[in-house]
Amino acid sequence: MVFQSEDKKLRNRCWFILLLMAVSLFFVTLNGNAPAWAETYTHIAKKGDTLWGICEKYYGDPELWPKLWQINPFVTNPHLLKPGDAIRLLEDIPVEKPLPVRKKAAPSPKRVVSKDDQETLRTRIDVSGLTEVNANGYISYRKVKPWGRILATDRKKVILAAGDKITITLGSGHAVKPGDQFAAFQTSSLIRHPVTRRRVGYALSFLARIVVKEDAGKGLWSAEIIENFRPVSIDAPIIPYEPVSPCIQPRPVDVNLTAHIVAVKGIDQIIGHMSVVYLDRGYDDGVRRGNIFEVVKRRMARTPIKTRLPDVVLGRVLVLQARSKTSTGVVIFMVEEFSKGAFLKSLDWEEAQQAISDMPLCRGE
Repeated sequence: MVFQSEDKKLRNRCWFILLLMAVSLFFVTLNGNAPAWAETYTHIAKKGDTLWGICEKYYGDPELWPKLWQINPFVTNPHLLKPGDAIRLLEDIPVEKPLPVRKKAAPSPKRVVSKDDQETLRTRIDVSGLTEVNANGYISYRKVKPWGRILATDRKKVILAAGDKITITLGSGHAVKPGDQFAAFQTSSLIRHPVTRRRVGYALSFLARIVVKEDAGKGLWSAEIIENFRPVSIDAPIIPYEPVSPCIQPRPVDVNLTAHIVAVKGIDQIIGHMSVVYLDRGYDDGVRRGNIFEVVKRRMARTPIKTRLPDVVLGRVLVLQARSKTSTGVVIFMVEEFSKGAFLKSLDWEEAQQAISDMPLCRGE
């Protein structure tokens, strides 16, 4: 009887310990932090690091930064991280570069890049000869609310250029410090889908890049224009600058995707080689930066029985940036001109690789 009583006490203790561990795991997970024994990877932030820069480094896709921010809620400014911050990395996205060694993990061989991955990393293409990726912008469903505006310049100029000293005004509630960068932008009128006529949003394009120099008090900051994309003037709205790399890793389209071109950058109505276009499909639909689509004209036979004829290829589009519901691309190949409303379908991966075979690789690859 004594032994049975002791066994019962031991079992009760074991169950109690297991219950405590389960409750601990529940609350830790609820707070968005991984338990100490979970296998997580972290990136220790250095000066100048940004969330999209980290996503570009490890996943080849800076547009994943909102997901990264979601699992790192302590980050107050995704545009400039504090050196030493331990940024928890995504666990469900394939990496293109080795992840850092696990923090406080048991000794194990370092993760290495396979030969296939190394080959993939050497195929990043440089699109800077096709377009200025940091000026192209994107489509936002709602009008983007600016953080502030260009208020004045130290010279009597109508059109501002790189090197001009300016004063900017910023709204309250924004954490800003010298060295932060902003982009002057302009917004289009409301865009409606050229086929369905449904609301798509507003095309945002960037005019210039600005660096903050000094706090001038009362919500004013001295700043300088450090790069021009298009003419910019006084009263232009500004938002935090989000850099986009011109170095792109082409990748196959994961699903059998189709899309339409809903807008084109600038005032051009006819689309040609190197035109920047906006698509009605985005990250949530499976579109990824580096995907290649084929622009086609669909044909039907004029017979009593409707018969679909082979599509006529008009051109090809490389995706530069994928946001939630829309994406931005550039025309890398054109057979004949096309316009808004053009139909796109995913390109076979072997054909896609041939399509970019003559494009320059990024330096050092």
